[in-house]
Amino acid sequence: MGIRGYLILKLKEQADSNRLWDLKNLYESIEGVEYASNVIGPYDFVVSLDLPFSNKKLTIERVLEKIKQTKTCDKILSLKINNVFVKHQELKDLKILNELQQTVK
Repeated sequence: MGIRGYLILKLKEQADSNRLWDLKNLYESIEGVEYASNVIGPYDFVVSLDLPFSNKKLTIERVLEKIKQTKTCDKILSLKINNVFVKHQELKDLKILNELQQTVK
């Protein structure tokens, strides 16, 4: 796991179900995009990003620029996951695994 984040996309125009599938596939073809989901509400897509630490050139800003180049979005919000909470969850998971391991011995 590397840097995680989300992009929330508002499309320029309404899309039928076939177009939504095409957009999902288009967004998911962009390097760094883990998945794209069509959502109901004021925005149309949530795009999950997973950017490995090993690829320093791949940033949220670069993925954002690639999505802008598709010229499909009217508005894009960018959200980066706070790594403090990710590390906290990883430590909790390790503690639980350690406790499970001790009870098996």
